[in-house]
Amino acid sequence: MNNIKAAEAFVELIMKDQRFLEAISKTPAKMKPISAAADDISRSAAKMGFQLAAISAAIMLPVRSSLNLFSELEYQMLTVQAVTRATSKEYADLTAEARRLGAETSFRSVEVASGQVSLGRMGFSVDEIKAATPAVMDLAIATGIDLATAADYAGNTLRQFEMRADKMRRVADILTVTANSSAQTINDLGEAMKMAAPSAHAAREELDDTAAAI
Repeated sequence: MNNIKAAEAFVELIMKDQRFLEAISKTPAKMKPISAAADDISRSAAKMGFQLAAISAAIMLPVRSSLNLFSELEYQMLTVQAVTRATSKEYADLTAEARRLGAETSFRSVEVASGQVSLGRMGFSVDEIKAATPAVMDLAIATGIDLATAADYAGNTLRQFEMRADKMRRVADILTVTANSSAQTINDLGEAMKMAAPSAHAAREELDDTAAAI
């Protein structure tokens, strides 16, 4: 700390007293060593200042990353609150759930929040989102898609077949098995289900039969 303060003092002295350095540069040859010493001090102080700046940047990098992640999560959660019309307590509960799942699973909190947004936009209540999210996460992992897309496919399918949110596990399992045991990808199946599910449900077809037919 003392070295840092000394460096700062040197820099301040040199910046404030440029006239002194100019006078030194005009002195006779016998005074040149003094001028050279002053130049050395200036260069050393500048170098130390650069090193301090580099150290500060290195220290602040993870801090900036954390702040960016916090801002992104906060933005996603505010979107969740808007689409679900969650109360302050419900907002706090969903945020805590996103943070918990982000800490305990392979997903980041921001990704969990993006899944909550997708479910919220399909009319899922706060309690339904909390009940459905674990199954949606498993679907995303098993099929290699992002959490928001998994929530979109699973949530839409569940809604089209007029199933309760606590049946999301069954929906996720059917979509996973069907996609992974056929030539289709989950994206093919999910998009096709959006078009086929309303007619299939109207004809009283079951979800697993509809998935197999697709």
